[in-house]
Amino acid sequence: MENQIQMLKQFCFSNGYCISRVFSDIESGISFEKRKNFFKMLDDVIAGKVERVIISYKDRLSRVGFELFFKKYNCEIIVMSEVGCEKLDSEEIFEEIEVYFSVIL
Repeated sequence: MENQIQMLKQFCFSNGYCISRVFSDIESGISFEKRKNFFKMLDDVIAGKVERVIISYKDRLSRVGFELFFKKYNCEIIVMSEVGCEKLDSEEIFEEIEVYFSVIL
């Protein structure tokens, strides 16, 4: 988890993004019931306090409805692994089940 957060911070610094808050959970990307920090972040998005969310991999937020949570509230999602790299969605399906959820705002 710490390595992922450090990589995200470095990505932000390299791209000129200011970090105001870090949210992280270690839970399944399929179930939301134990993802307390995800819901704290979502509350901030809904309240209009978040302009941009930066994640390491697409499935770190959710395995389904990836952008559904954020489009409505004009919150940009940047996926670090997809910057300068194209990855097929079919490849992501077979990646690890456990999600290390880290978000940089």
